[in-house]
Amino acid sequence: VSPKSQNMTVPLGKVKAAVLAAAGSVSTPSKFTIDLLDCDPSKAKVTFTGPADAADPSLLRLAGGLVGSTQATNVAVLIADSTGKQINLGTASDEYTILQGANSLQFQAQYKSPNGGATVGIANATAQFTVAYN
Repeated sequence: VSPKSQNMTVPLGKVKAAVLAAAGSVSTPSKFTIDLLDCDPSKAKVTFTGPADAADPSLLRLAGGLVGSTQATNVAVLIADSTGKQINLGTASDEYTILQGANSLQFQAQYKSPNGGATVGIANATAQFTVAYN
């Protein structure tokens, strides 16, 4: 894994609460890339892990807000592949073909309100990823 992909921040932007007012509503996705280096030809799957949202455990729960700040509520983070297909937390992605040398795996993340009624505030989350080669 490339050093720039080992500890990255994926800004999801500022989103109005009205965008996430309805149950199941989502924000505009933000794209991110996991770069792999010095690969041998193979297949790989990526699994994202982290604290699960209470309302929908397939989503990433928001982390605690900054001291003295208000955290958003009724919001979680959805991780998907480049086509927008959701990758459930703790579940391996579809298989990627890995070529010789460097490879870039494309993903996206977005806010989702499983039950609707999102409120404004800090909305940060932390996930880890594992790449499993076949």
